[in-house]
Amino acid sequence: MDFKIKNCLPLFFVVLGIGLMIGGLYSILENPILSIGFLFIGLILVTTQYRLEINFKKKYYCAYVWIVGLRLGEKRPFNQIQYLYVTKSKRSQVYGQTYKNHYATGTYFNGYLKFSDNEKILVADSSSKDWLLKRLQTINSKLELEIKDYSN
Repeated sequence: MDFKIKNCLPLFFVVLGIGLMIGGLYSILENPILSIGFLFIGLILVTTQYRLEINFKKKYYCAYVWIVGLRLGEKRPFNQIQYLYVTKSKRSQVYGQTYKNHYATGTYFNGYLKFSDNEKILVADSSSKDWLLKRLQTINSKLELEIKDYSN
């Protein structure tokens, strides 16, 4: 089983990658080498994502980064998958210059996959608990586990 966890890069870079690919297609007749470079860089920006592979027959999981078909990550064994669960955390971010900073704080919800050997993997996070629960339900449709809510 293979799941997309999330894009590795922010949305700005994904949109930039799409723009580079479109620009590369328009300029392919004028400068083929430059346009192939734009297409390749755009393809990297658009397709880079975090993924999770779970193999129940061989009893391993692999959390990896997927870049244009290359998988960067290591396989780890597990005995059993126990459940999915949700936790709540605080996140803060600083905006502004050095002389005047603005702080934004908010509540975030994290969804984890719990293995039997005290190991867990973050499979989704969001500021919306409803979105996170829908994402965990999608993952759970293949795994058929219990979803526990520790965010209260």
